[in-house]
Amino acid sequence: MTNYTFKLMGSFSVDNRGTRQIDISTDPNVTVGEVKKLVKKTFKMPPSMRVSLIVEGKSLTSDHHKWNRVVAINPRKDVIRVIGTR
Repeated sequence: MTNYTFKLMGSFSVDNRGTRQIDISTDPNVTVGEVKKLVKKTFKMPPSMRVSLIVEGKSLTSDHHKWNRVVAINPRKDVIRVIGTR
């Protein structure tokens, strides 16, 4: 498991403030979509909410792409922004 830092942004962050450390499996088959589901669960977001993940100014939009291949994320340095939309 690798520990990544996620920060909730936008209007939803007023109800559920903060930055969270989330362990993500180092399994090469973990997809962006699975990470989004884990983020929603961790931040206790409503099921109807859509999640956008942004790292280094790039939006991770393709849910079927493998997490470890989408962008070079440095878990010790980078903060992944979480934006929830309805």
